[in-house]
Amino acid sequence: MKLIDSNILVYCFNPESKFHEKALMLIDHDNLCITIQNLLETFRVITSATQFEKPITEKLAWEQLTLIRNSFDVLTTRLSTLEMLYTLIGKYKVKSYGIYDANLVAHMVDYGVSTIYTNNPKDFLKFKEIEVTNPFS
Repeated sequence: MKLIDSNILVYCFNPESKFHEKALMLIDHDNLCITIQNLLETFRVITSATQFEKPITEKLAWEQLTLIRNSFDVLTTRLSTLEMLYTLIGKYKVKSYGIYDANLVAHMVDYGVSTIYTNNPKDFLKFKEIEVTNPFS
């Protein structure tokens, strides 16, 4: 199983992005997963006029994210996920906004997910527990 990072979901909502078509093709595969955090981060971006050139309404965003949620395995936060997050915080000296990347990695490790697809590989390269793939390079 592979985790889809939020930036790839955002590209799916932006037909003007040079990554749009490839992002749509990427999410049309089996054996992919997301976390609740991915849904929330995507919602934040696609409904924000400062983050997204053509923001969509909250209602439409929620409807579209519900379709996405129903298309993927959704990794929920378990007590063991939080324990893994705490381990990663100590091991990698995670601070500030780094907590969000560490949280995704904690979910991956806890659920046995080996790879993350992301357009921001530098955010995850320090985590030796996972493989990082940039599908756009």
